[in-house]
Amino acid sequence: MKHNHRLILAGLVAAATLSATTDARADGPWQKLQRGVINLFTAVVELPATMCEMTRHEGPAEGLTLGFFSGLGNFAARQMVGVYETVAFAAPWPDHYQPYLQPTCAWGAT
Repeated sequence: MKHNHRLILAGLVAAATLSATTDARADGPWQKLQRGVINLFTAVVELPATMCEMTRHEGPAEGLTLGFFSGLGNFAARQMVGVYETVAFAAPWPDHYQPYLQPTCAWGAT
């Protein structure tokens, strides 16, 4: 029974992720819920993405050290916003369901 729940959850996450776009417009509560779920399950991508980005611009020493801690902060922020957007998806805050973070998903920053 527990295996079925995991399979259903994995299917829902996959469906939400595949239907997402990097420029997800905030035109309603369902898009806000979608952003929230995607951010909850993909926030961990912020860690290697930030490390790679910082390595590319600053060099390997900074990328592997400062990039790690910066990525940890980005991960935590995206995770918290994901929780908020998932729990409060029906509330039109901020202004008319606008996203808190830009880019709206972790892999949108390059």
